Amino acid sequence: MEDETPKTLEEQMDDEDWALIIGPGGELKGLFIPEGKDEDFVPDSIIHICAKYFGIDLTDDEEETKVTYH
Repeated sequence: MEDETPKTLEEQMDDEDWALIIGPGGELKGLFIPEGKDEDFVPDSIIHICAKYFGIDLTDDEEETKVTYH
């Protein structure tokens, strides 16, 4: 029988995984960065998703966003 105890985000992720945190209204609330990684090296696919679906350019150092990094 499988353990049906809910797991936290960190428990579900592998050491190299990244995660987008999306609020109940579909807004981007945060970006989970794996330990030891740098927010300056976000994978291209995440940069593309943020730009296309949320209108956020993660490559623009001057763009002020409400996205938090975890």
